[in-house]
Amino acid sequence: MHTHAEDLSVTWQRDLQALFHPRVLGRMLLLALLSNAAALLMGIAFFVIWQGISYGLFRLAIYWSPLYRAVARVLGAHIEPDLPQWRFAPITAWQVPGLVLRIAVTVLFVGVGFWLLIRLGLCRQNIICLLAQSSRPAGP
Repeated sequence: MHTHAEDLSVTWQRDLQALFHPRVLGRMLLLALLSNAAALLMGIAFFVIWQGISYGLFRLAIYWSPLYRAVARVLGAHIEPDLPQWRFAPITAWQVPGLVLRIAVTVLFVGVGFWLLIRLGLCRQNIICLLAQSSRPAGP
């Protein structure tokens, strides 16, 4: 007799095989490179904010199946379509410190990014703007 936990385990193994397919890994790498490059072109503050948001989204995708499906769809992975709203068993007490740490890292990155943006301003944290200002001749 199969239990619900065994069914989730088989589904999880199938999903992992789909997510670690070379084509999916290539898409993941390309998406990471392009999104990080775009955030870095917008400035170091936007890059730090994007790192915090992407870290938080990928950590939340483990526990929330709609976000998990969206990430898998963007990456082109074929996963099990009929999943419960909350993918795994409830969070146990020994997982709480790790989750609190992950949330704290996410909030820290986003907070530092916004602090940089407020403190430095849009142009002083953007390398393209800084290069454009440094190439201008000095005025009278």
